[in-house]
Amino acid sequence: MCGQASHTNTPTFCHAAINHVRGTMESEFISLEEFASDSEDRPGTWGEREPVLLLTPPWVGRDDYAHRDFTVSLHNEILDFWDWAGPNPTRHAQRQRVLSRITHILQDVFPEGRLHVFGSFGLGVYLESGDVDLVLELPENSQAHPLSRIKSEFLRKDFVSFIEVIDGASVPIVKFDAKEEQISGDICVNNMSGVHALEFFREKLAQFPCMKFLLLVLKQFVKSRNLNETFHGGIGSFLLQNMLLAFLQGFYKRARFENETPDQFFNRTNLGILLIAFFQYFSLEHNYVTVGIDTRGAGVLKPKVIQRLMFGL
Repeated sequence: MCGQASHTNTPTFCHAAINHVRGTMESEFISLEEFASDSEDRPGTWGEREPVLLLTPPWVGRDDYAHRDFTVSLHNEILDFWDWAGPNPTRHAQRQRVLSRITHILQDVFPEGRLHVFGSFGLGVYLESGDVDLVLELPENSQAHPLSRIKSEFLRKDFVSFIEVIDGASVPIVKFDAKEEQISGDICVNNMSGVHALEFFREKLAQFPCMKFLLLVLKQFVKSRNLNETFHGGIGSFLLQNMLLAFLQGFYKRARFENETPDQFFNRTNLGILLIAFFQYFSLEHNYVTVGIDTRGAGVLKPKVIQRLMFGL
């Protein structure tokens, strides 16, 4: 039986998951290095593959799921889901087109401004329905009510099919739907925290190569259950990224072999086991009342009383 995490530096994952991931290191699943190296040769890459059977999910592109170890089948399916649902040249070009049009529109209104990308699009881990998060950086003495000006200009240029200024949020934003590309987006002004966070998570994606695959599955999981809207109390991308990173940091500390770096360990680790262990930890083990996560550095779990003193939480 798994116990709840207490005031410890690493999560108390079930020994079964740790032993399982060590026992399947040499199983017949695709390593992440192999997956990356043969991306151009895989049939159906970029979501164009045909399902194996009529009633199978659309991302299923191989017939090797019937493995004696179901976690190996899950590992392979997670990789197929990335191919089908993740970023591809077409989706990237659509978002780049939206970004280019917004940049052109706002240059006339805010010639002194700079537009920055952050969030899932900036990180390169987004679903087809994922929005574009932007921040407009303006000088301190720039014109007043920039969000209203953005809304007016977008409407004047007939750029959007929907637009709304949400100025009562902790970070006021403009929410919009680009009419031609049918892509949603948010724009805030002079809040650079997302840009700084983007650099942090780009470093962590390089350190933990399995993270992007698991993150995409988790994004789809919360979206399919309508749990992804933060203003409704849901789990946004930033929180989900921190939860997954904290889990991976703790799992690495407990399951790695001696002198093994995170990228070496996770490049040959079963994604199916990691996904199940993630759900297990945050549903059964993590004590949400007393324990907080800190993903800086190597990551640590902290009693919330310490976090309140440090961060005013």
